[in-house]
Amino acid sequence: MKLFTNIYFAKKTFMTAMVFTLLAGFAGVSSAAEVAFRGHGSWNVQTGTVPAYWAEKGVWVDATVQNIAYSKEVSILWTDDDWTTSQTANLTYDYSLPNNYEVWGVDFSPMGRLDSYYIGGWHNYVTNHTRSGGTSVTIKYAISYKVNGNTYWDNNNGQNYSLLINL
Repeated sequence: MKLFTNIYFAKKTFMTAMVFTLLAGFAGVSSAAEVAFRGHGSWNVQTGTVPAYWAEKGVWVDATVQNIAYSKEVSILWTDDDWTTSQTANLTYDYSLPNNYEVWGVDFSPMGRLDSYYIGGWHNYVTNHTRSGGTSVTIKYAISYKVNGNTYWDNNNGQNYSLLINL
């Protein structure tokens, strides 16, 4: 009976070690290893079609992805109203990095305007939504990378990325 118990214990320990190794291996392949936030920002845009008291703003976001396959899709899921609504936009290839990585980016030029006089709020050109009040807007977003039938996300460890745009 003791021999049977030792064999059972050894098999159970071996199986537990195998499952742990398997899970640890998958945990090591995180979404951050496949797609990662690289940078973002905003800039003043002057289209010449709006009054001076409207501060038109452009927004850019860049991501780094592993070049796993030629065919891929990198996109951004974003909101300017704390996820009441959301939009998706595709990033485009910018340039290659060493070690088989690429930088992909998107520019919203212009993204919208902050109005210090008329509505005292934000008008988003992409969604055509206007929100009154305030002198800033926060863009929240996450980045996805689709390649070889898999989708990888970088959402800042569940916190989403945010970009504050001030008037």
